[in-house]
Amino acid sequence: MPKCNIGEQGTNIRRDDKLTLPVRKVHMIVKKKLLSILIVLVITNLLTTVFLIRTWWANHLWEEEMYGVAGYAATIQALNDYKAGTCRLYELAEDGEHKFTGRHDGSFEIWYRPYYSSLGKPGQYTQQVFVDAYNSKMWYMYEHPETFKAHLDDSFVEK
Repeated sequence: MPKCNIGEQGTNIRRDDKLTLPVRKVHMIVKKKLLSILIVLVITNLLTTVFLIRTWWANHLWEEEMYGVAGYAATIQALNDYKAGTCRLYELAEDGEHKFTGRHDGSFEIWYRPYYSSLGKPGQYTQQVFVDAYNSKMWYMYEHPETFKAHLDDSFVEK
């Protein structure tokens, strides 16, 4: 049997070099792909985080705006009701009607203030703010009647 001496025929290539050269290339390709995937994941996570923060902030601004608008509307309604001699308090009712409950709390009639569940949490939140602000203003006016005086132009002014 003839011997095969590959390394002795004038070339300086060893068998180990032939095997390790492609493995190094494979490792480099894998490293590049892993790095690319990592970069894509980092960018995706950053964009998702930015989107979530932006959504949270928009929701926060919306809540603040609705708090102010509903509170203002409730205060005006309470002032008008107080001027008309109506002593009422509201409680929230899901998908109900705006009507008298048949109950009293001292001099106050208790009325239902409906919210519609189809509008979700924003609708309920807005109506709850209205109810809280209205009841608070009505109680304050009831406890301090000397503070609120009607003028000829039918508006109220605090002393």
